[in-house]
Amino acid sequence: MMDCEPISHDSFVAQLLSNASDARFWNLAQGGKDHFAVDRTLMLGVKEIAPHFGDLAVASEGFLLRACQYLTGTTGIAQFIDCGPGLPIGHRVHEVVQAINPTAKVLYVDNDPEVLAHAHSFVAANKQVRVVDGDIFTPDDLLESKEVSSFIDWSEPIAIIQTATLHHRSGSASDVASIMQTYIDVAAPGSCTVISHFLDPQDVASGALRRIEKHLLDSSFGTGWFRTLDEIRAMFPGQRLLDPGVVPCHQWPNTEIDPTSWVQGCVAGGIGQKLTCTR
Repeated sequence: MMDCEPISHDSFVAQLLSNASDARFWNLAQGGKDHFAVDRTLMLGVKEIAPHFGDLAVASEGFLLRACQYLTGTTGIAQFIDCGPGLPIGHRVHEVVQAINPTAKVLYVDNDPEVLAHAHSFVAANKQVRVVDGDIFTPDDLLESKEVSSFIDWSEPIAIIQTATLHHRSGSASDVASIMQTYIDVAAPGSCTVISHFLDPQDVASGALRRIEKHLLDSSFGTGWFRTLDEIRAMFPGQRLLDPGVVPCHQWPNTEIDPTSWVQGCVAGGIGQKLTCTR
């Protein structure tokens, strides 16, 4: 094995300043303050195409909070794995679920040093919350780690959260579905997955969305794919979609709510539930 020299502090800072971050970009889209000039430059290009792009991010975060309230209060799930929590500007998952069930456990998983630092700072005194450094797109390694297995009881239902994360994974919908299949295979019946994802509604907005996608992929950001409803539904393998299914995030669970801007409808969310054992 080759020896690897540690990255110097100056190199690490230079890397932070020169490359956009999905966590910082999403924070900026929601109106947060945890971002750098490189993130703001990227956002300027996006807003030239979709001035109200922030509505998309806010819709996704609102869906996440409503889904967590539903899962805690209605299904009784008391264990959550939040994959890629980012740098939220409002309530965090553990705050939402523990307001309903103070004994609920939340595991945050990320491999972004900035996200990990923030997460550790706000959960230090909460024994029902744990932060793990891990790659959410390689679940085999993650789920086999002692940090996870010592905290999560896999014999009990769990909620696996992938909001605003899977659109950063390249490949086909079936490739992404295989990642989710690994998570759901180890979960007990009754477990749920919560997903939000950039949506291509395949209508007049598609041209603008493809321009946004190209802008993101061609930048230092390098990720951000818009997929169709059918492609997003495929990311719930072997599960029953809870009503109202996969819909624009602002319409979950009330599909009668109209969007405030065309771009708000370009992120979809849903909850899938595992009914039988697949292990």
